[in-house]
Amino acid sequence: MINQLFRYKPDRDLTIKIINIIGFENLYNNKKIFKSDLIKKNIVVNFNNIIEEVKKNYITCKSFYCNNLNEKKCITIARQHLKTIGHDIISETVYIDNRRFITYRIVQQKVKKNIQNKLEYTISFS
Repeated sequence: MINQLFRYKPDRDLTIKIINIIGFENLYNNKKIFKSDLIKKNIVVNFNNIIEEVKKNYITCKSFYCNNLNEKKCITIARQHLKTIGHDIISETVYIDNRRFITYRIVQQKVKKNIQNKLEYTISFS
């Protein structure tokens, strides 16, 4: 057991595969992905294709993260895998024309400490 979640350290290639499913090209991509894009890309179906490979790394009592997948659980699984290689996904709330959107992006853990975790800002068009 390497930590409280994983029996074996997840393979870096598996982690890259997970973030590719979400829509990030690589770890150092500064791209922001909207939650609505995750729904459009149907990431839950793509995650179900690799879920057995993901599930084998978790300790038995934590494998429930892989059951009944939705977009939020997919992001959680990606976060957990990214933390093993020194990265994380942060979420930001963006208001565009009084509508709330959630965005995700990958950052290094050492950089994350300098960023307020739940950033929020408003964009208005006049």
